[in-house]
This record gives sequence, structure tokens and C-alpha cells, in this order.
Amino acid sequence: MTTLAIRSHAEEQMDSLELDAETYARVLRDLARVNRWTFTAHPVLRYLDEAIGRLNRFRLLDVGFGAGDMLRAIARWAEKRGITAELVGVDLNPRSEAIARAATSASMAISYHTGDRFGKGVNKGISAVTSNYRPLSIKCVYLYNGLEGRQ
Repeated sequence: MTTLAIRSHAEEQMDSLELDAETYARVLRDLARVNRWTFTAHPVLRYLDEAIGRLNRFRLLDVGFGAGDMLRAIARWAEKRGITAELVGVDLNPRSEAIARAATSASMAISYHTGDRFGKGVNKGISAVTSNYRPLSIKCVYLYNGLEGRQ
């Protein structure tokens, strides 16, 4: 029996292409729900408020966007402040793109891509990058283009 009392070092199954599409979609929905309950976006948005809040536009790349919930939170944050945000998500799992697109309003300036962060020119002109730091399951922000790289 699996227990949460001891950290598992087993290989993560979520990104396995052998996982059926319905289960994968359910996992992403559940993760998005957990992210809302645990206020995962709050530290990222506070950091962006400090670092990007004074700019009138920026371009952000989210590596491993999953269901796209972080990008949607950032889009709402930017819109509320009158900031033009070009938001780009890239995820290695090809099933993430359709799930994130379905959950994202067409009015949000978010583009989703399947592949790695070096493909399709998605990393050109990026001001900031968000990414999950897997060992701690936290979202990190990296700033670029003269905005002093910080985590």
C-alpha cells in the first residue's frame, strides 16, 4: 500500500505516454484544483507585481504548462493592471495543449505549444520564464532581458 508518510522516489507516471488520455486529463484537472486550493499562483503573481508590474508589456514563457492554469492566472493579473502580456506555454506532453486550449478563453493572449523550450522560437524575446521546480513542487520565476535573473 502506498503511503504519503514517506517520500516516494518512484518514477512519475503522469507524463508517461502510456497513461490513457482520459486519466491524463483528469490528473491535470485535479492538479489545477490543488493549485487553486493551495494558492500556487500567489507567490508568482506577487513576484511579477514587483518585477514586471512597473512595465507596460512583457512576454512570459511557462515551461511545463500542464492545464495552463498558471498562464490564465497571469493573464488575469496583467489585464487587471492594464499590462500587455504575451504569454507562451510549452509542454513536452502532446496531450496538454488541447486540454489547456479548451480551458482558456480566446480573449486571453496565450499560445500553447508542444515540444521543448528551444523549439519553434518560443523563447525569443522572453522577459520571464516560469517553471515547476520538481523536487519541491513549487513554481519558480526567472527574469531575463536586463531584468536581473532571480528565482
